[in-house]
Amino acid sequence: MNRPEMKPKSMFRLNRNRLVLCVGLSAAALCSNANADGGPVPDLPIVPASTVTQDVPPPKQPTPRAEGAQRTATASRASANNALAGLNVSSDSAIMVEPGVTQIAAISRGHLNRLVTPFPTPEVMTSSLSTGSGDACGEICIKDNVVYVTTDSKKPVTLSLNEAGRQDAAIMMTLVPKDVPPRELQLELKNGSMGGLQFGSKKAESWEESQPYVDTLTHLFRQIALNEVPQGYTLHQAESGVLPVCRQPGLTFDFRHGQRMLGHHFDVAIGVAKNTSNGPVEVRETACGSQQVAAVASWPKNVLHPGDKTEVYVAVSRSMGGGKPTTQRPSLVR
Repeated sequence: MNRPEMKPKSMFRLNRNRLVLCVGLSAAALCSNANADGGPVPDLPIVPASTVTQDVPPPKQPTPRAEGAQRTATASRASANNALAGLNVSSDSAIMVEPGVTQIAAISRGHLNRLVTPFPTPEVMTSSLSTGSGDACGEICIKDNVVYVTTDSKKPVTLSLNEAGRQDAAIMMTLVPKDVPPRELQLELKNGSMGGLQFGSKKAESWEESQPYVDTLTHLFRQIALNEVPQGYTLHQAESGVLPVCRQPGLTFDFRHGQRMLGHHFDVAIGVAKNTSNGPVEVRETACGSQQVAAVASWPKNVLHPGDKTEVYVAVSRSMGGGKPTTQRPSLVR
C-alpha cells in the first residue's frame, strides 16, 4: 500500500541554548528524538541563506532632499559653533563694564533675563532684537534702570546701553544665548568711569522735591539704613575720584571699599568708621563737613567702643550742569 506523499515542513526546536532548524520529515524525526538534557544532536542539512531573507523588503535609502536637509542642519550647527569660538563669555552675575569696551556675557535662551544697569533711565540700541512699542514689550523691555531681554536666537546678540538723552557714555554688550536658567546681570561701571558722569533720574527728582529739603535728607538716610534704595536712586560701587574726606582722632574712615548711591539732587557715599583708640569715641558729623556736604549720619551706632564699627552716610549736593566730557583733547604742554 503506497503511503500518500507528504510535503516537507520546517520547524524550530530549542535545545538548551541552541536553536535547531529542522527541515523535512527525517530531520523532524531526528529533532523529536533529541535528548532534552542536551544529548548529541545529529548533523542537519545546510539551509540556504535565502530562507531568512525571502520576502524581506530592502532598507530604505535616504532621499537626496533629506541628505541636503541634514547637511544644512550640520552646517548651521558648525556656523553657530564658529560664531561662539574664541569668545570669552562671562558667566558671572556681577560684570564690571567700561564705556566703549564691549563685554560678553551668557544669557538664557527662551527665558527672561534681567540686566540691572547703572543708568537711572537706560536707553537701548540694537539691530538684533525687537524692542516693541509703547507699553508693549518685545524681546527688550525697560523698567526703571532694568533692561529685560528675552530671545530664542541661537546667535550672539548685541546691545548698546546709555542714559536717555546722553550719548557721551555707553555700554556695549554682546549676549550669548545658552540653554541655562534665567539670569540676572548686575552691570557695574568700572572704578573711575563715573567720576565725571552726572546722571539725574526723573523719578528721584520727583521723590526729592515732593517734600521739604530736611525731610528729604531724613527719609533718604532712613531708607539707606534699612538697606533700601530710595525711589529713582541707583546703587554703585565707590568711586575713588569722588570719595568724601572725614577726619576725627581715634577713628578711621573707609569709603574706598564702600558704596555710592546716586539720585538727582544728592549723591550719597556710604562707608565704615572704626574706633582704633583705647576708649569710647562719639562719631561727630562735622568730621566729614565740607562746602558741598548736605548731611552726615552714622548707623547703627553713634558711640563706638574700641574695635567697634558703624556705617557712615555722607550726602553731597549734586550739580546737574552736565559734567565733564568723557573725550578730552590731550594737552600739548602737559
